[in-house]
Amino acid sequence: MGEKRKSIIVKRKFQHNIALIITLALFILINILFVVGYFIVESMTDIQQLKETLAYVIAAAELVSLGLIYRLSIKESHRIAGPLFVLERSLKNIKEGELNFTMSLRSHDHFHETADIFNETLIDLKRRIGDSQTLAAQLREALKETGEQRALADQLVQQLSHYRLDNHSSGS
Repeated sequence: MGEKRKSIIVKRKFQHNIALIITLALFILINILFVVGYFIVESMTDIQQLKETLAYVIAAAELVSLGLIYRLSIKESHRIAGPLFVLERSLKNIKEGELNFTMSLRSHDHFHETADIFNETLIDLKRRIGDSQTLAAQLREALKETGEQRALADQLVQQLSHYRLDNHSSGS
């Protein structure tokens, strides 16, 4: 798990979308400032009045731009935070032994590939745990006598019964 990444681009579409939004917002800000500045310079002859007007315009443009960048950042981060929230909830379900769910994201969220891999892994985990539950129940039944081996088999069945599966019956 301690692998170092060699590339800073690891989720190409996601990272390019974020970079594009930030670049676009800054591009718009700079263009607004240049256009407004151009018209103000052309319309004024008094240097002091020009300085004051430019200061107000730049301050207003910065406030509008900050608001725009903030709004775009919140919107884009929601497309990131939502999947993280769903992933955390899904991992809590697994920790609690609940395996009867699938991880689903909204269509505009990022990380659909991650959700697909998670769901495939969950299906495999359910199958493996279900098979283990069946084998543990069979082992318990094969060990009719009460003793240390039967107690271990009972313990194994009990441990595996923590996981609830909808399509596999455990022998408990």
